[in-house]
Amino acid sequence: MIQRLKKNEGTALLVAIMVMLMLTLIFIAAINTSVMDIDIAKNQKERTLAFYIAEGGLELAMRVLKDNINQLNNDTLESLVNATTSLGDGSFIVDVSGTSPYKTLTSDGFSRDGQAIIEVVVKRRRNPLSIWDNIVFGGTGQAGGVVSGNVSVHGSVHILGDTGTANAIAFDLAGAAQQYNNYSGMNGTLSSRVPPLDTTTFNGEVVSTLDAELRVRHGEVDISGNARIGSPDVPGGAPSVKETIDGCYVTDGYGGNQGTNSVYSDNGTTEGYDLGDEISLPDLNDTYTDPNTGTTYPTYLNYLQSNALVVNGDLTLTPGQALSSTSNGFGSISMDASGNLQISGIVYVTGNINIESGKGGLSHTPVTFDGRGTLVSQGNTYISTHVISQNMFPTNDVLGFISAHNTEIGGGSGDAHLDIMGAFFAQDRIINYKQNQLAGAMVSDYFEMYNVPDLFHVPSIVDNLPPGMPGGGIVNIYTYRIVKGTWREL
Repeated sequence: MIQRLKKNEGTALLVAIMVMLMLTLIFIAAINTSVMDIDIAKNQKERTLAFYIAEGGLELAMRVLKDNINQLNNDTLESLVNATTSLGDGSFIVDVSGTSPYKTLTSDGFSRDGQAIIEVVVKRRRNPLSIWDNIVFGGTGQAGGVVSGNVSVHGSVHILGDTGTANAIAFDLAGAAQQYNNYSGMNGTLSSRVPPLDTTTFNGEVVSTLDAELRVRHGEVDISGNARIGSPDVPGGAPSVKETIDGCYVTDGYGGNQGTNSVYSDNGTTEGYDLGDEISLPDLNDTYTDPNTGTTYPTYLNYLQSNALVVNGDLTLTPGQALSSTSNGFGSISMDASGNLQISGIVYVTGNINIESGKGGLSHTPVTFDGRGTLVSQGNTYISTHVISQNMFPTNDVLGFISAHNTEIGGGSGDAHLDIMGAFFAQDRIINYKQNQLAGAMVSDYFEMYNVPDLFHVPSIVDNLPPGMPGGGIVNIYTYRIVKGTWREL
């Protein structure tokens, strides 16, 4: 028995050695795995850093293209982009290729031990812009605000907001206020008198659209309560409409208790104002040179008065009260007792303009305009009844309103639910007091809106402006846009 045990002592030692060897190998493998994991993590970190650096190169390239919009030479653009290529602990090189209007931007990002290459195609695009391309075009505003109130705007909103006030609010949406990209909710009186909207294909669906955008040069966009910019894309509908807006270009960001959570825009919420100082609010008190005659006037109001039928004092238009025909070589106006307004050219009123509701059975009778004319008030304009076109607006009949001070819509008792059509310019402010529906375009320094009026832009008004409207010129702006679906990592 003792002899047999002695023979097994070598086997136990061998087993012990083998176990130790296996543990050693496992330990070495674990160390190698840990080192490999560390190397992989380090490489991934470096590659991710290189990716962000490459994205930074693309962002810089886009900025250079936008700031040098008339420069089309690829080598020159490359030299401008690559003038400073360091970014933190890394660097990038951007290649610009392609023939206008398309450019391919390829950004090669380098970290200490990583590399990433990303590419995108951009398109140079001409945007012929006018202040009348918007349902609301706002100037500097008052007390740091330009548009304030509970309002539904259908179409583009463009706000300069040059108040010089820190943390100013340019566009304040609350309650049920919303910016739409369609004619949802337009009543039959207006829809039967305006052209149908253009259509486009969006997410595989043909939809009607206003090509609505939001631009705010200075000032914050505050969104609170149930208010929102655009709405989520919803397939179907009769008719099918575009719910999201085409783009937001807001430099100072979004606030309110909703902020960006209530913005539904095709380009997100991070792009700033993209038009520089090309667009401005006209001032009726600035000097003006008539491009047709070369004559210079002390103010734009003087130009209008010198080229208009002048009505001294106030002008009041009321269904039930006829206005006898008056005319000269510049303009003419008349209205019968049924509220049928005939107008052409420019009619300059040295006092206020009052468009009032009729009495008794004429209290809901509209003022129905026929012709192409503009009413200019040297004071204020007050609208307290329906104002609609006789035929298609604005291609057949169009009416403009110019106020040296304010335009007030629906300010009287019982003025709710008015139907209004026209192009409106007020030097100081436009105030809409009630749940009215307005089709056309509005330009002013400041807007006040109450009780959720519906404002609908009519795009063809840009090409059919009433005579004498300020800011009727077109500014051609060139921009670069990323071609959808072209971003890729190489």
